[in-house]
Amino acid sequence: MLLYAHPINERREAAGRFSVNSFWLSGCGRHQAVDNDGVQLDTSLRSALLADDWAAWAEAWRALDAGALTELAACVERGEPAALTLCGERFAQRFERASGSFWTRLGRRWNSPEPHTVLEAL
Repeated sequence: MLLYAHPINERREAAGRFSVNSFWLSGCGRHQAVDNDGVQLDTSLRSALLADDWAAWAEAWRALDAGALTELAACVERGEPAALTLCGERFAQRFERASGSFWTRLGRRWNSPEPHTVLEAL
């Protein structure tokens, strides 16, 4: 309601354009402070998806499996800190190496969500 008297609307109406009475912000996400040391960003899946190039999309998954994800799995096996963030159009899921006793880690293995459930939530 506050925009109806805004000077920009007067200029728009004078130019024969519609006035703006509202706007909607969407897909902005939330800010999360992150230490960027060691962060790797791969946009090959996104690029292939936006181009509707499914062969390139499949190849990007193979490259991720052979490269960055193998390195991430090796870090986890060595007990080093590791995290994976999967981003979708509206949401993101972050997975971090969790510490705990053997029994706690074993219990998480059976209580973790199915991969397709995580991907659908993005």
